[in-house]
Amino acid sequence: MDVQEVGINSIHPYDKNPRVNKKSIDIVARSLKEFGWNQPIVIDTNKIIICGHTRFAAAQKLGMRKVPVLIADHLSAAQVQAYRIADNKSAEKSEWDISMLLEEIEALRVSEFDTLQTGFTSKEIANLEKKLSHVDTPDEHWDDVDEDIGGAFALKANMVFDSDEPFNIPMLDATMCCAMPEPITCWAGPDASDIKSPHHFYNVNTDSVRGLDFTKTVIGFYTDDERFESFWTRPDAATGKLLNRNPYAVLSPNYSMWFHMPKAQKIWNTYRSRWVGKYFQEAGLKVIPDVNFSDPSTLRFRYAGIPKNLPCVSIQLQTAKKVDEEVAAKAEAIRDMIQTLKPQSLFVYHCGVRIDEC
Repeated sequence: MDVQEVGINSIHPYDKNPRVNKKSIDIVARSLKEFGWNQPIVIDTNKIIICGHTRFAAAQKLGMRKVPVLIADHLSAAQVQAYRIADNKSAEKSEWDISMLLEEIEALRVSEFDTLQTGFTSKEIANLEKKLSHVDTPDEHWDDVDEDIGGAFALKANMVFDSDEPFNIPMLDATMCCAMPEPITCWAGPDASDIKSPHHFYNVNTDSVRGLDFTKTVIGFYTDDERFESFWTRPDAATGKLLNRNPYAVLSPNYSMWFHMPKAQKIWNTYRSRWVGKYFQEAGLKVIPDVNFSDPSTLRFRYAGIPKNLPCVSIQLQTAKKVDEEVAAKAEAIRDMIQTLKPQSLFVYHCGVRIDEC
């Protein structure tokens, strides 16, 4: 193989390269700075990069003027195209022997070498050590979990869902809706390790999750809006945390719809609830739709985006006043919802309301 050193401006990236490696550029740049060039950039006879786009970008970031290249002049145009894809695809098939990997990292620590130069962060190494130990140390806080999704799968921050519903409120996928498991108990406390219950209902970001088995837990959003605002502002990261928790199911978020709010805000919060619920479904999560009630002016859109005859829908009555007028209004709203949506079951989250009268 004839490796040559050429000016970095004399070679060019392939403008249709299907592999996106922006997150790897800093890691490769640190590697080049620490270890130097040990693998050339492969180019075709037209000086277009076949393999090494990330190394090329890292070299640019470091301000390098020359880079080593290998000209693959023995490949046909079709082989060049195929090789470019195959080189990227092969990396996805690789797996780590965690035990051996941690032995190597520990050896680097003993020699006082910076282990971050391996490309692994301190948190990633700690997670590998935890996984290898086979000791299930439950997280304590909701945010004690990574937002990144492994493999090639990645969530988009922005998605548009076409809809013929009022105000283009997204329509939930009925096949991705599910029933509430039974029996189920609400969880809030310091440690669920010794709590014996087939299933739990946990309001996101409200209390400790230590010992909580998320595979048997339904995540709800009956709490202050700021506790789950990130599911709207950063849906990719927040939903990534959900996926890494692997919950049994999730409710669509209950963004507030107070009586005194302007109607536009009520529409907006209904839209956000359905949009996030649809986003959950697109990510592969089972959803139980939440129906939020307010004054009669919301009747036109309060059910928008919720299919009929679902296994379950959810409502909250915890903020209802314990007075006859409020109970009567809620009872009428529930009757209308049942007649309109015809759900097979109803999950009611309440606190002190005379639910038997509703």
